[in-house]
Amino acid sequence: MELSLFNWFLSALPILLILGFMLILKWSGVKAGFIGWVFTVIISLLFFGANLQLLIAAQIKAVFLSLDILYLIWTALFLFRITEHAGMITIFSSILSQITDNKTLQALILAWLFTSFLQGFSGYGVPVAITAPLLVSLGFSPVTSVLMASIGHGWSVTFGTMSTAYQVLIAVTNTAPEAMAQYAALLLGISAVICGLLVAGIANDWKNSIKIFIFVMVVGIVLMVSQYVFISLHLTIIAVSAACLIAMSIAYLIIQISNHRKHKSTTTSEKDTLNRNRADLWLSTLPYVLLFGLTLAINGFPIIQHFFNTIKVGVQFPVLTTTFGWTTPAESSRVISLFGHPGALILYTCLICYWVYRKRKNLKKDSYKSMLLETAHGAFQPTLAIFVMLGIATTMSHVGMNNILAKGMSQVFNAHFFPIISPFIGALGSFITGSNNNSNVLFGLLQMQTAQLLNLSVPLILAAQTAGASLGSIIMPAKVMVGCSTVGLTGKENTVIGKLLIFGMIPILIVAMLTFFLSIG
Repeated sequence: MELSLFNWFLSALPILLILGFMLILKWSGVKAGFIGWVFTVIISLLFFGANLQLLIAAQIKAVFLSLDILYLIWTALFLFRITEHAGMITIFSSILSQITDNKTLQALILAWLFTSFLQGFSGYGVPVAITAPLLVSLGFSPVTSVLMASIGHGWSVTFGTMSTAYQVLIAVTNTAPEAMAQYAALLLGISAVICGLLVAGIANDWKNSIKIFIFVMVVGIVLMVSQYVFISLHLTIIAVSAACLIAMSIAYLIIQISNHRKHKSTTTSEKDTLNRNRADLWLSTLPYVLLFGLTLAINGFPIIQHFFNTIKVGVQFPVLTTTFGWTTPAESSRVISLFGHPGALILYTCLICYWVYRKRKNLKKDSYKSMLLETAHGAFQPTLAIFVMLGIATTMSHVGMNNILAKGMSQVFNAHFFPIISPFIGALGSFITGSNNNSNVLFGLLQMQTAQLLNLSVPLILAAQTAGASLGSIIMPAKVMVGCSTVGLTGKENTVIGKLLIFGMIPILIVAMLTFFLSIG
């Protein structure tokens, strides 16, 4: 379809409407998303040559994409309810309070390091949904908790979730991974430090603290170097989670040294409380240790991985073409592995944890009934929101609207300035499609072809694409809704998204400037 200012404006309109509904009219994500979906379908029919077959196929694809995400989210919300009913959130928070009484350090450990660790083997808002309630239990407001948790792990998405987004980008562009991986590790490693500083600033109400700044810089450099080393060793599947484990160990060591220097006196009662909490430490961390172990065990051995991925569900779609000639090639829907999916691993974790907590009488008999009801209630609005948001994304993709948006942005800039816009294209892809993966699928080839035409480094531009997409996940509405669902902000996501649009642009802008300087270096 011809690229014109009018077509570009029409392509951007669904996104602008959703933001306007949520930020100006204060609508919920579900209401804004549904109206945005209806509008997208209408303009697709009137201006982009969509037909009934194409629209139906796009919605079916959206359903499979949604189920892929919801498999994770539903099980993660159930795991959260298990830990909440078993009292593990209270224990975890109490232990963290004993480690340090500094609120900013507590926020950094949870919203920056722990969320990123969880992102290493989960994703799609699960780290935020699990961590935000922990932050609330420490005294942070629900809005601040979701804000910090969303920003804190933005750097870790590309090489998180078992490095799925990175592998997708390699497959889509057929590019040698080595050079691209090193650029991506550098851009995202620096982003890790920026995300940490943002969390510290939000937690500390932007008060100056040289000690906190030094802490973030030291731990951030550990994160950056550790991830870079694991990626260089081709261990991308554990790059984020392993780097976070190392960084959390260093953070704990720094805090303990600092506490020792203070010679803080502790009463006998406080010591008894600390000992009881430490005795229960394994119980409170059991879900996360189990999930990490299951992920490595099942995905680290090909025979086991093949066994768990034997049964898969998917649908094949034919070639789909609009009346204006935009063609979506024949492809399968998102294939869902029933027993090897990350959501299945969380479900196994739920079952084991429920059994352990019941055996130790942390849970009452038949408590699973109330937990299931609470999970269903909390997941209802996020589920609807994900369906409509992905319905918008697949419709826009099938009629060429996403391509028009990215091409319009890329054609405004020449070879000197395209590296600046490249991360923003990646972020745009995450915002409108709902994931780093989908952004790489949607815009990976476009970025590569533009880099070739402008004689730019293809590995650098592709790294900027996925780094921007990773950081763009910070502001994804569907992801924010999942996080809000566990802290009582369902239907009030607009407050969080408004602030995320401001803070989330900072690391993307820094990556854009870094990409520019690397391109001229």
